[in-house]
Amino acid sequence: MGAFEPGHLLILLIVLFVVVGPSRLPEVGKAAGQALREFQRATAELRDSAQLDGPSSVPPEAEPADRPAAEASDHPGSQGA
Repeated sequence: MGAFEPGHLLILLIVLFVVVGPSRLPEVGKAAGQALREFQRATAELRDSAQLDGPSSVPPEAEPADRPAAEASDHPGSQGA
């Protein structure tokens, strides 16, 4: 099974034509186009705001491997040897 082929699109359009009817088909197409444009506008706005924010301003946590072994055993609840 591959992507959409022209035969699939033709079957989809025929089913849509039967379900919606010829009189309402332009209305449905217009509404779908408006919804798609609004979705694209919102995703572009979200992408632009993410680029303006830049990288996260939260400093990274220290890795457990970066701490000395003695410091790790000083924490409560740890089992020292």
